[in-house]
Amino acid sequence: MAQINTILLVDDEPDIRTIAEMSLSHVGGWKTVLASSGAQALELAVTHKPDVILLDVMMPEMDGVATFKALAAQPETRDIPVIFMTAKVQSHEKERYVGFGAAGVIPKPFDPMQLPKEIRGILDQPVEQRGRVRIEALRRRYADSLATKIEGLRAAVEHARAADQASRKSAIDAAHRIAHTLHGTAGTYGHAEVSTAMASIEQALEDLLQGPADDADPSWQLIEAGLERASLAVDQ
Repeated sequence: MAQINTILLVDDEPDIRTIAEMSLSHVGGWKTVLASSGAQALELAVTHKPDVILLDVMMPEMDGVATFKALAAQPETRDIPVIFMTAKVQSHEKERYVGFGAAGVIPKPFDPMQLPKEIRGILDQPVEQRGRVRIEALRRRYADSLATKIEGLRAAVEHARAADQASRKSAIDAAHRIAHTLHGTAGTYGHAEVSTAMASIEQALEDLLQGPADDADPSWQLIEAGLERASLAVDQ
């Protein structure tokens, strides 16, 4: 069970801070440090070294996500578990926050008598389970962006094919870098068919770089076929 002695609560609403502090201090039995802004949270996290940070998402100036990223960038605070609190608890929003690296998400409104129990429940998850949840969230985010990435490669290929002889090789090289990146990342994120298609496109672009790269080169047809296979795999 995760040991909690000190918790940092970050929320811009005074009424929320009041009742949450009462819950965390008197129901949870924890020393509770209060911050009303992201900027203040960054300072207090370094000073007090809390065991966990309870962070509101919707705050003026520096919101919860920006605060989380700033905490993760500081060596003194990057390993402190962060739990987001938000009224937006749709599944894709929760996945987004967990994908950032948050330990979990607690919805608003919350029950003050149950808040410490919810925090313990999140922190008591095995590290492997929390890691699995984060990886799955990242995979879903990547999947949502994959079609756009493939269309970006298609645009780069079309630009290369339309380029004049003086600039065509550099344009092909740019498309090759995109295909090479997608070959690796698509496979890593679980999209084997897309990765295979990108490997064939990558090879065809390499062949174009070695040859005259004119419009009659059959490599262009291989590239188009690879793009179609990748797009179909994403749509399935």
